Amino acid sequence: MGRVFVVLAALLMLPLESAAADCTRNERRRSQQLVLQGIEAREGGDLLEAVQRMQRAMDVCTWGLPAFELAATYEQMGRTHDALTIYEDLLDGERYGPVEGDAERVTREGIERAGRSVAHVAVSWNDVNDYVVVRVDGEVQGETDQSSIRLRVNPGAHVIRAESEGRTAVEQRIRVAEGGTSRLELVFPERSLLGRVVIATEDDVRIDFAGQSARGEIDLELEEGEYTATLIGPRGRRTHDVTIVAGETTRYDLAEPGGRRNLRWLWIAGGVVVLGALTAATVVLTRPSDPPVFPNPT
Repeated sequence: MGRVFVVLAALLMLPLESAAADCTRNERRRSQQLVLQGIEAREGGDLLEAVQRMQRAMDVCTWGLPAFELAATYEQMGRTHDALTIYEDLLDGERYGPVEGDAERVTREGIERAGRSVAHVAVSWNDVNDYVVVRVDGEVQGETDQSSIRLRVNPGAHVIRAESEGRTAVEQRIRVAEGGTSRLELVFPERSLLGRVVIATEDDVRIDFAGQSARGEIDLELEEGEYTATLIGPRGRRTHDVTIVAGETTRYDLAEPGGRRNLRWLWIAGGVVVLGALTAATVVLTRPSDPPVFPNPT
C-alpha cells in the first residue's frame, strides 16, 4: 500500500505544478521536502507524524500534492470522510488548481474508495419550527430549517449535538460502522412559555402586579406577554408597562410615584447653582479695587 502512494505522489508531481503558481520556488521546494518526509513517516507507520508533515507542507504552499498525500494518509487512518472531502476539493479545482491526466484519474479513484467506506448519520428531531444547527464532535456539520438532516462522518464514535435558538440543546453519542448509515432521533424539551420578571422600587412603595402585591420588590414567573404594574406610594400612584419574555429574566428598577428621586436630584442641582452664585458673589465682593493711576513723571 505504501509504495502505491509513493508512486501516486510521483504521478501527481508534474501535473500539479501549475497549482503552486502563487508560491515561490523556495516555498514549493520546501513543501515538496515536507511531503516526502510525510510519506517516509507514513511508510514507517507513524501516521500522526505523516499528517503533521503534510499539513505543514500545505501551510508553506497550498497545492495539490500535499493535499492528495494528506487525503491518502487519512484513508489509511480510517478517516474516510476527511479523505473524501479533500479528494472532492482536488477534483473541483478551485482551491488547489486544475487536475488533469494521471492526477485526475488517481483523484477519482480516491473518491471512489473513500466513498465506499465513509459513514453517514441520519439525524432527526421533534419539530421545533426553528433553524437547527447540528454539530459533530463540536464542529458545525450542518444547518437546516427542516426536521432532519443527513451527515457524512468518519466511521467510529461521535457526539451529535443539535442547537436551536431559544431551546435547550440536545446531544447524544453514537457509533457508526464503516460504510454504514446510523439513524439518530433527538428530542428537544418542550419550550417553556414562562418568563421571570423582577420589579423593584423604594421600600415604602407598594407594587400591584398580576394579582400580587408586595412592598419594595416583587419577583414572579408568568406566561410571556404584556402586563401592567401599578406603584402606589406616599406621593401618589403610577403605572408601568412590563414585558415578559419566555425563558428569560427581565428586571425593572422603577422610581417611586411622585418623582421623589427626581426632586432629590433637582434639589442637588439647585444647590449647585446657588452655591455657584454665592461663590461668584464672594469673589466679586472680595476682589481688591483697581490700584490708583499715577501721572507720568515730567
